[in-house]
Amino acid sequence: IDNKVERTKSRPLASGQLTTLEGWIIFSILAICILALLIQTNLQTVIVSSIFGCMIILYPLMKRFFLGPQLFLGITFNPIFIVHAITESITLGSFILFFAIFCWVVAYDTYYGLCDIEDDKKLGINSTPLWWKARTQNLIFGFQFLFVVSLYFVGNFYAFSSYWIFALMVISLFFVYQSHLAKNNEYLSAFKNNNLVGMILCLFLLFEIYFIQWVFLTIFHFNEKKNKTITLKRTHLKHINITNVLRTAKPNLRILKANQTKTNKLLLM
Repeated sequence: IDNKVERTKSRPLASGQLTTLEGWIIFSILAICILALLIQTNLQTVIVSSIFGCMIILYPLMKRFFLGPQLFLGITFNPIFIVHAITESITLGSFILFFAIFCWVVAYDTYYGLCDIEDDKKLGINSTPLWWKARTQNLIFGFQFLFVVSLYFVGNFYAFSSYWIFALMVISLFFVYQSHLAKNNEYLSAFKNNNLVGMILCLFLLFEIYFIQWVFLTIFHFNEKKNKTITLKRTHLKHINITNVLRTAKPNLRILKANQTKTNKLLLM
């Protein structure tokens, strides 16, 4: 049906620039490359990735049989469990982050669906805008709100710094701007604006994990006898689960802040 939709009729297969046979050949080559990478991981990752691979194949069919295909997409285009399967570390934070990405995908792909709403009506296929109708913009805002709130709890779970709150404020401003674009029927621009949201999210995650927490652990070490904290050495950082360290150290930070003389005894490594 891509050749019957204004936005997608110029795609290689839909426009005839690529034959069906050529499409299958390219698909097969890419699939072999993916499998070659996948077998380098653990069994858990192979199983989880295979499940999500099947869901990716099923997603286009959801538009024919399911009222809200964007909800299915929110689960499918969500790499959190694959990443955590690779690291063999699934925590409560994993589930919160999965839910956050789910909400974000549903919100931005609904903007995408609004671009095709007239063609979808003619073709008789489903989308969340056709399902939600006049409530669409409000529900998009609701999913964006849940996305930001969930990210706040992710930051709290992993003991992120106050810079994380600033990141969420910036993301919220982007969502306000997207709402403004949608009011002017610039749905595709609102959808594409989520590239910037993703960039901000990625940069601040890297900042928190590889800078703030690294600095926190390498600059300070705690006196285990007096404050019941832990002593870390920079050479041992790669063997330490940073999340567990921070969650352990957090109560002790309150002790240190309460007594400035003790704070001054922290040693710069």
